[in-house]
Amino acid sequence: MSLIKKLSKTAINNQEEWWRIAQADPQAGFYQTPAWFEVAKAKSANYADASLMGQLSTGTNFVLPLCSYSRIWPIKRIYSVYDQCYGGLIADGPVTAAEHQAILNAIPLSPFASFDLTQTPGIQHGTALPDYHTETFTGSEIDLTDTTFDEVFAKYTRTHRTNYRKGVKSGLIFRRADPANLAADFDLFYDIYLETLDKRWGENVEGDVLDRDFLHRFEAIMAKYPENFFMWFAELEGKAVSVATAFQWNGRFDGWVMASRPEFFKLRPTVFIITEIIKYAFENNHKLFHFGPNTGKQGLEDFKRRFGAVAVPYQTWHRPSPALSLLEKIRG
Repeated sequence: MSLIKKLSKTAINNQEEWWRIAQADPQAGFYQTPAWFEVAKAKSANYADASLMGQLSTGTNFVLPLCSYSRIWPIKRIYSVYDQCYGGLIADGPVTAAEHQAILNAIPLSPFASFDLTQTPGIQHGTALPDYHTETFTGSEIDLTDTTFDEVFAKYTRTHRTNYRKGVKSGLIFRRADPANLAADFDLFYDIYLETLDKRWGENVEGDVLDRDFLHRFEAIMAKYPENFFMWFAELEGKAVSVATAFQWNGRFDGWVMASRPEFFKLRPTVFIITEIIKYAFENNHKLFHFGPNTGKQGLEDFKRRFGAVAVPYQTWHRPSPALSLLEKIRG
C-alpha cells in the first residue's frame, strides 16, 4: 500500500491550501509559506516552484516547500527554501519517518539536479535518504512561554545588561517601521545595510547580497503581509543607526537581516534593538524569538548566548548532482 494517497508536483497553483496547511501546522514558520516563494521570484526569474503537495493515506495533508534555480539547462539546484532559510515539511497532522522518506523519494530529481534541504531548528522529520550528505548546525533562540521579560533580562550577561542601559541612557529610541509607508523606511534600511556591508561585513555577508532593485520588489511583497513582516529601527536624535528585520508566523519570530552603522557601535545599538524586540514580542504574546543561524561561527553563537539564548541544532541534507559528481571524478 502506498503511503501517499495523492501528490501534486507543484503547490503554488493551490496557494489557498498551502496557506491553510501552514496555519494548521504549529511548527511552521513564515519561510514555509507561499510568501517566501514570492520573495525568491522577486530576486530572480530563474527561481521556479518545485514544491510537493499531497495527502497521505492517513488523511494528513502536507506541503514540502521547494524552489529550483537554473541558469543553464539542464543543470538545476533545488532548495527547500530561498536564500538557505529554514524549511522542511509542513502538515496538518502527524507524519511518520517512513512517510517522510516516501515524500523525499517523490521529489523528481534529474541526474543534473542537486538538492538541499535546510530544516527548522529543533524540528526534524525523519532522516535523510542514504545518498544524502548530512551536516548539523545551530541557530539560537529564546523561548518566551512561561516566563517574563524581566526573567529573560536577568539571564543576560552583566555586560549585555549594562550595554542595553547604556543605549537607553544615550537617548536611543526604538520604533517599528510603518507597514503603510514602507518605502521611506526601506531606503533607511538599505542605507544602513550598505554602510555595514562596506565597513564591517565585507565579503563575509551571509546569504545573498541585497540590491536596491530587489528590495523595491521585496517591499511590495511585504506590504501585503503587515502582520507578518517587521522592521525596527534604533534612532539617535532622529538618525537611524540600527535596523532589524523579522518574520512572524504562528507566534514565532524569525530574525532576518540586522545591521548597525559602525560609527555608532560604541553605543551598542545592536544590544539595544534586540532587547526592545524581545520586549515587543512579550507585549504581543509571541512564543519564540529566533535570532537566525549561527553559520558555524562560535563568536556569533556566544554573542546570542549573552542574551540568554539557547543554541538549537538543525540539519541540512544535500544530494549532489550524480551527473556532475561523475564528471568531477572523471576530470579528477
